[in-house]
Amino acid sequence: MKSSRKKTWVWVVTLGLLIVGLFLWLYPFPSSKKVDFSPSANPLFYEGDRSEQFNGMTKKDRLYVPVDYIQHVVDPHIVYDEQSQSLIITRAQNVYQIPQSEAFYRKNDRKRYSPFPPLIKEEGQQWLAADFLQDIYALSVKTYPNGAVHILPHGFEKKTAAVKTDLKEYMYDLRSQPTVTSSYYTSLQALDKVQVLQEDSGFYLIVMSKGYTGYIPQDALTIRGEVTVETRIPPEETVKVTELTRPIHLAWDGIYTADANPEEVKKYSGVDVLSPTWFTLSNQNGDIHSLAADSYVQSAHANGDKVWALFSNDFDPELTSKVLPSYKKRSHMIQQLLQYAKQYKLDGINLDFENVYEEDGKWFTQFVRELAPLAHKQGLVVSVDITFISSSGQWSGFYERAELSEAADFIAVMAYDEHWATSSQAGSVASLPWVESNLQALLKEVPSEQLLLGIPLYTRLWEEKNGKVSSTSMTMDEAEQWVKDNGLTPELDESSGQHFIRTTKDGTTYKMWLENETSLKKRIKLIRKYDLAGIATWSVYFANEDTWNFIDEQLKLSE
Repeated sequence: MKSSRKKTWVWVVTLGLLIVGLFLWLYPFPSSKKVDFSPSANPLFYEGDRSEQFNGMTKKDRLYVPVDYIQHVVDPHIVYDEQSQSLIITRAQNVYQIPQSEAFYRKNDRKRYSPFPPLIKEEGQQWLAADFLQDIYALSVKTYPNGAVHILPHGFEKKTAAVKTDLKEYMYDLRSQPTVTSSYYTSLQALDKVQVLQEDSGFYLIVMSKGYTGYIPQDALTIRGEVTVETRIPPEETVKVTELTRPIHLAWDGIYTADANPEEVKKYSGVDVLSPTWFTLSNQNGDIHSLAADSYVQSAHANGDKVWALFSNDFDPELTSKVLPSYKKRSHMIQQLLQYAKQYKLDGINLDFENVYEEDGKWFTQFVRELAPLAHKQGLVVSVDITFISSSGQWSGFYERAELSEAADFIAVMAYDEHWATSSQAGSVASLPWVESNLQALLKEVPSEQLLLGIPLYTRLWEEKNGKVSSTSMTMDEAEQWVKDNGLTPELDESSGQHFIRTTKDGTTYKMWLENETSLKKRIKLIRKYDLAGIATWSVYFANEDTWNFIDEQLKLSE
């Protein structure tokens, strides 16, 4: 009997200890551990979040913020140009060049003086003056008495509050984390006024009048009101530069000599924008060769068409690589384009950079970022030609498609050359399944409302003989006439969605995937299906009058 009672007592005691242990483990006893607020004189906070890696620096009584930190929390597109030792910042309406350790900067290529160097280098990194930061970005930068630096964007919502009275003593402690078990920095007093920046798990992230920033239970505060942050400058908004109604029809016009410019431009039914291939990068200094003609623009405008002149890198990767990485050369190209646009009264610039080294892709994006704000100020539309996504670095991989769509107004995808002129295998220029599957992938990176779907108005006649394959490009009229002359009847090829012919003569097999009303109708249906901005056709040379009328009719069904 005694042994049984003893065992019961042991179990009771053990169970009791377990319960007590579990209670002690689970119950959040407030921590009484006090820690220093910051080892740095100027800890940085963005929207209340403290940086673990970066701190501010005071130089000659002026606050500077690490450029790397600004890139991390505000603007990832800041670029440092080694050749000019300057920082390049692009905003929606302005481009800044900020030389290192100089008391001046350039805004839209105009020199402006400053009472202090906006950009300095210290401790192996670059720093931007906080005052200057507020003059470029819609940011409020405030340094508190304890040195804490709080950066808030325009429109940020914060609350004003006061500490309640008659709280338990631990509830007055400003915690390092949103839990009472965390260490604390300092203690508040009843009726202290604070600002609330965030809410987190029953706690408020607050900043005190002296700058101490941390967490306090929500029950410890009385919310008094709300404040919306207003900054020195409002957020820059992208200038709307086109009144064109979707779906837009851009037609490229291949012009390769000055003499090829027509005295009078034909009116193509349904075409909204003509893009003549006028401008070409000509040397490593960034000079641009022009084929532009006043008469072309005047005639196009008389027809009611806009002119977005095309600028090409001449598809030369070596030349492109000697120009794009330099801010000075990029700026030189931009100033020439803007001058040409002013001289010829252009409505936009279409950028066609192809065959670019993959490592230079970021510099092409930067070129577009630097061009767009200045072009918009001049009322110019900026559009960029790209390919579908593929494994080719120089023909596809260098395009930063999502970033380009952020900078440019429109993106035109050259949705053709599925089989190139020199392809080792005969095939469609752009089969419908190939176009749609690639379009679906592209729309994950480019917004549909910015995308113009490229449509080929040409086809290739393929010849296969003795294991060799060659091709000849044909206009729509030429292809139709060839089929007729050879007494052939095209049949619908389900795999490509196009009409197809095949014939063998004198040991040579001929194949052709036709571009006609059947294929055009299916391509334009994709505009409606994916709610695209419109189409871009290559090129006016390959089409006939009936083609333009048919495209116009089909596009009107998309309205």
